[in-house]
Amino acid sequence: MWHGLCPLGSLVKIAITLDVEEEGLFSGQYPRSGAGVSNVFRLDMLEWLTRDFDIPLTLLVDYPVAVDAECATCLRRWKDELGAEIGAHLHPWNTPPYDDGDPLDSSSMSSEMVQVKLASLVRAIEDNVGVTPTSFRMGRWDFSDTVRDALRIAGFLVDASVVPLKRTPAGDRYFDSSADPYWLDNEQAMLEVPLTVVPIFPATVGPAKTMGITKYFSHVGAMGIQPVWHSLAVMRRAATLHQKRGGRVLTMFFHSSELLPGASPHFPTEGSVLAFVAKLRDFITWLRGQTPIEGRTLMGLYDDMREGR
Repeated sequence: MWHGLCPLGSLVKIAITLDVEEEGLFSGQYPRSGAGVSNVFRLDMLEWLTRDFDIPLTLLVDYPVAVDAECATCLRRWKDELGAEIGAHLHPWNTPPYDDGDPLDSSSMSSEMVQVKLASLVRAIEDNVGVTPTSFRMGRWDFSDTVRDALRIAGFLVDASVVPLKRTPAGDRYFDSSADPYWLDNEQAMLEVPLTVVPIFPATVGPAKTMGITKYFSHVGAMGIQPVWHSLAVMRRAATLHQKRGGRVLTMFFHSSELLPGASPHFPTEGSVLAFVAKLRDFITWLRGQTPIEGRTLMGLYDDMREGR
């Protein structure tokens, strides 16, 4: 039987990141236009995270949201009144410039096309929300070398596109990634903040990658603190394992559209959305009861790493 985080009293930093995006992606289609963005106004259901627990959110915004005037106003309020960080979230299929042959996977796109789409997204956030984003997450976790190089050229400081122990469109390169933040290169120019997903048995990770059997590993060999993917019991267990193994940062994600009833198959009704938010509160309350916690944005983690905190 496990008894909470160990060692007790050790500070844990927690970053809660949201992909703030249009509706419709859970239908298996990737609309270029016409998708709703009303889910963004449901973010007010999360204000308690900052007001009650002092955890500022990192809102990673895609193009359809950034160019919507009402959404931009909402995001500015989150930044100005609640200390949220506004980052970028690239969906290449609905970020101009467009090409009739636009693929979903960045590995099939030219580096020039990725760069110009990224620049278009940055301009939209600057022009409408009033900030220059320096943190980023790629759509579909597609963190290819092409995307990585484009981020460097654009001057981004933090990436949050890596999911340990999961095969993504970018392949298995980051399958055995650390679950704690780390520098992507020796120059410490860009910080990677992966999701907190940990192996149940660490000794199984290497053989799974070597033998090429990573496809289902995230379902049978891993656990995490992602509230849509994992039960409350698993979230608690994953947080405990991560800290026991030396982890000091917990990183969580979900989609803004998961706050809108019917926009996600996981949450078809208002009741199911409210239960999801209650589950999130239960986890944060439990975590604070186990050990001291401090909320961080992605750039807050970057500053901590640069200053050795």
